[in-house]
Amino acid sequence: MALPETTDTHWMEVVTGKHQFNVEFFPLKLLLARQRLQLQISQEPETVDNCVNELRQLFMKNLNHPIARKDLVKIFGRRKVRRMLRRK
Repeated sequence: MALPETTDTHWMEVVTGKHQFNVEFFPLKLLLARQRLQLQISQEPETVDNCVNELRQLFMKNLNHPIARKDLVKIFGRRKVRRMLRRK
């Protein structure tokens, strides 16, 4: 599965809270809670970039987890995730 690069705006929208959804994957809940606290302290571009990289890495490490995939669909949409799966 080829995840979108960190330059894809969907990642930043999730990290900054612009795209909110019911998170089911518990490690993702923890990561986003910590990142949102970090971003309350500093919204420097470097901080946002680090959060986006962390978020993408979490999904890279958990691509085979069905609940992580459900959350990925909530972020990118079913069609885009299907295309990602085919590129595997």
